[in-house]
Amino acid sequence: MERERRLESALADFYERTEAAAMLRAEARRKAERLLADAETAAAIPEDKARRAVAVLRELGESQPQIAELTGMSIAEVRAWLATQEVVSHSPPITA
Repeated sequence: MERERRLESALADFYERTEAAAMLRAEARRKAERLLADAETAAAIPEDKARRAVAVLRELGESQPQIAELTGMSIAEVRAWLATQEVVSHSPPITA
């Protein structure tokens, strides 16, 4: 009888503790996701300015390979950033 009680107690402890650990991890994951989302939002402004700087380099006559070498970006990244800037600069103004 004593053995069965201890067995039940040990199993109850096991399941309670593993559930508690899972809940802690889930809460940490939610916090991390919120933190990353906030960081992405905050990073959008300086990244946009960096994209504009790449566009200025292009306007100054630098080729895509030269821009890639100067910035440490790949040529594909330079192309993508320049394409994004072209879309933004050719978009109609937003009016309210």
